[in-house]
Amino acid sequence: MFRTLTAFLHRLFRRPAQNPSATEKLRELESLLQPQTIDVSSSVPFSPELQTVQTDIGYFVDLQAENVSEQIVLPLEKPQLSREEFVQLILEKAKEIKPEAVFDYDPKDYALKSRSSEQQVLYLHNAFLEYNRCNLEERPYVLKKWLRHLLFLKPMPDEFEDVEPDLMPALRTRGYFELTQLRFREQGRSMPTFPYQDVGERFGLTVAYDMHDSIVMISQKHLEEWNLSFYEAMEIAMRNLLEKGFTLTCLKLEDRMVVYIPTVGDSFDGTRLMLIDQIRNLEVIGETVALLLSTDTMMITGSEDHLGLGFFLSQATEFQENPHAIPPTLLKLEGDEWVQWLPPMESEYYLPFKRFQIVAEGTDYAEQGTILRNLFQKEERNIAVAHYYVAQQETTQQLFSYTIWTDEEKDTLLPKAEFIAFTIQGSNTPVLIPWDVVCDTVGYLMDLKYEYPPRYQVGVFPTTRELAEMQRRSEGKGPFQTGSA
Repeated sequence: MFRTLTAFLHRLFRRPAQNPSATEKLRELESLLQPQTIDVSSSVPFSPELQTVQTDIGYFVDLQAENVSEQIVLPLEKPQLSREEFVQLILEKAKEIKPEAVFDYDPKDYALKSRSSEQQVLYLHNAFLEYNRCNLEERPYVLKKWLRHLLFLKPMPDEFEDVEPDLMPALRTRGYFELTQLRFREQGRSMPTFPYQDVGERFGLTVAYDMHDSIVMISQKHLEEWNLSFYEAMEIAMRNLLEKGFTLTCLKLEDRMVVYIPTVGDSFDGTRLMLIDQIRNLEVIGETVALLLSTDTMMITGSEDHLGLGFFLSQATEFQENPHAIPPTLLKLEGDEWVQWLPPMESEYYLPFKRFQIVAEGTDYAEQGTILRNLFQKEERNIAVAHYYVAQQETTQQLFSYTIWTDEEKDTLLPKAEFIAFTIQGSNTPVLIPWDVVCDTVGYLMDLKYEYPPRYQVGVFPTTRELAEMQRRSEGKGPFQTGSA
């Protein structure tokens, strides 16, 4: 647990209090909140006494570009290194610390590889992003962390008995698995297969080896060498996670719990989302919902808790400057599973969280689309990769996503958007149909080719009769209807 609430909030915000408004906010919150650590490793109910206050509610970014990928890059106020400059910085510092260590730079893999050990490799992509995104005063610590990985990291033990105590579940975005695999394919390289369990559509739960200074993902090859199934390994990992403990900071207002935040302080607080038996016992208003801000930062409240959702939105907005931030994702607990969730449309929190959701989907589709177009060009395959677009209704300000299906009779990969705009040559008016209506009517024309983010290959255009049937079934379901989502 953190010695002061300021330290805890700094962990949430991941930035020093150099900004006067941030400093004032931290001091205000510290004077009003009384954090208490509670252990919920068992499923026994508890009733900690805490106080809290509702924080200011902010919003994300206005969607002004049609394509999400065009508007998610924000200007930064700190000097940025190029990829090559960062490589030189790492090499210079490594030579200062360990002159005898010699590394070769592989620009194709964007990695540094030791001449003395094949296992001593540092892939620089994440290090480069973290270094450029963090504040100037944090950069020496970030650099030191990655240099330690490069120079002093020990290889994973060969024997399963030595690995077993440190197997842990690890929650990652599904893009981490699927888009990385696709990127390797584009580059003509093979990548180990990392099995994972789908969590809430956007996340995957895998098994990892906790080396304390770093985390190594367990591949299918590792499991086969240990004669272990993925489910057996996950059972061991989940048991190890629970044995590490599950402590929460609880925020209370008006004599009731508002928000619960895991604060064990290791790299697995986000993964504790999967300790469902413990989480379902938490006292919330409505159904249990969670907010994931990064793969190691999450919080819990109730689906009908206005103050809790307000706190969620406040933290989601602040956290976007964190170098490890992911687009904030709301999940709701249904039985033993987490599913994606949004507040009701009439809620003041619907639109900002809808924006977060669309940015998340648009970001993944933009990256996937770029990789696929490059791949098909190299393979000389005549397949179109349709864009994922975002529009906003002027009167209601409601957001919706859509893609375009043309009658050119050309193989096309469609992203799964809320609506499909059917365009016919010679007509200036596209026919906009909800995705579920399209699937129910002409799903036989759509072949799922990529699981995440999902893309469907189409070639034959719907008939005039099918278009008319879809239009009839779409009455009252368009994005400009008051009750549409």
